[in-house]
Amino acid sequence: MSIIFSRNKLNDYKDEKDSNVFLCRHLGDSDSFRTWMLGPNSDDASSNTTQYYGCYYVTNCTQVKSYGYNGSGVSSTYYAFLAVYEMTENADGSLTRGSQVDWQSSSTANTTVTLTSTTLDKGTIYCVYTGGYRNFIYEVAFQTPLVTTETTLANIESEGDTGKRYKIEDELVAVYADIDNGLLWCKDQGNASINPSSIIDGQIDFMNDANLTGTTGQCGRDWDQSNWVALKFPADQSINSLFSDIEGKKIAAGTVTGRYIDNENYTIEVLPVNNAYTLTFNGTAEYSKNVYCAANFLESNLNIGGNTGAVGVHGDNYFFMNPKIQEVCHITYAMWDGEKFVTPNSTEIQGAFNVNWSYNIEVQGGVPTLAVGETYQFDAVVCIPATRLNALKGGGTPSDNFLVYPTSLTGSDNIITGINDVYVDGYREVVGVEYVNSVGMTSDKPFQGLNIVVTRYSDGSHTAVKKIFK
Repeated sequence: MSIIFSRNKLNDYKDEKDSNVFLCRHLGDSDSFRTWMLGPNSDDASSNTTQYYGCYYVTNCTQVKSYGYNGSGVSSTYYAFLAVYEMTENADGSLTRGSQVDWQSSSTANTTVTLTSTTLDKGTIYCVYTGGYRNFIYEVAFQTPLVTTETTLANIESEGDTGKRYKIEDELVAVYADIDNGLLWCKDQGNASINPSSIIDGQIDFMNDANLTGTTGQCGRDWDQSNWVALKFPADQSINSLFSDIEGKKIAAGTVTGRYIDNENYTIEVLPVNNAYTLTFNGTAEYSKNVYCAANFLESNLNIGGNTGAVGVHGDNYFFMNPKIQEVCHITYAMWDGEKFVTPNSTEIQGAFNVNWSYNIEVQGGVPTLAVGETYQFDAVVCIPATRLNALKGGGTPSDNFLVYPTSLTGSDNIITGINDVYVDGYREVVGVEYVNSVGMTSDKPFQGLNIVVTRYSDGSHTAVKKIFK
């Protein structure tokens, strides 16, 4: 919104009866520009017969409001007013006043006044008068149309500016709703990720190889490489009906408008329409979550940043898909080591990630009780840590890649049994497992408490790790 100029006296505040004091301030919000204009003091507003007014020339403005107070002497002769005139711009830059397009007034004594004109067109220049007799105007507000950029989710996440408004022109799929936090995770369609990854000739797709992962991997499914976003709504009852059975629904293109509030963990604060939060749906979509293991969260295992996958002990090169930020996924082969999740002991390829329990606490009611050495599978949301140093690479080296937010991890119900029956480098099989307690006794079943688990393989090798069993 542009105020071209004002004929008010641009003085500092003066406590003088004949003084129009014009004080202008920008409120920092892109949709409004306000001025404060003080007429006569309130104790004189009941009897003065001098007209006080402010005159503003504005363009790119759609609404003006004038706020004030009428004194006891206000009548049909002496009153507050708001007048709007259309202006014509001349070739030399001067302005000529045309016809009056709006007039608002209030002649009610001893009352606050709000005068509103909504007839303004943003492409026209106007002259706005507001003021009156036996009253004072303390604030004039001009509203400009908010700029909303309509573009794809990919463009928002690659080029978008935080704080700006965007309308997403893609059709989205609602994948996971967290009503307690007012968050809805959605993806676009068409594998349009701004951070894609592809297999290199000669690589083995680790999570898609049934010989390596059994039935807990991708099982031959194509990888979904979409862009993801968390849509932020108020975490209150206003979204209860909206979030009911929303998972799996397709959200129509162009029906999500919001303010971009996080350009790392991509989040858009959805704006209401007519004071209500609504979305338009176009049926449902079939979607299966990508399945990752701890090795997918180790940067050196990924075909990104110049890396070319992970090399197994026998020289085979494995491909690991890189998780996408704000992706809702399924994680398997995640062994709890007491601090973080790592790849199981039988895995020759390293991997690890740290977790944040905040979503799991809301959904599952608390932090789960996990057994050191047990291997788990669960659904989760993938994010970048706030410090960008919270996730760990294998071996404990700090990584700036991923922080995982479990959403369905309850504890023992998520344990994967028979994990040692699969050797993930594909060349040796587990032929026996022996448990040794603290006094040297052995068994084919774990003892309660501390055990040394000795795993023997078909190639004659073995591993020995400490585990605690309850």
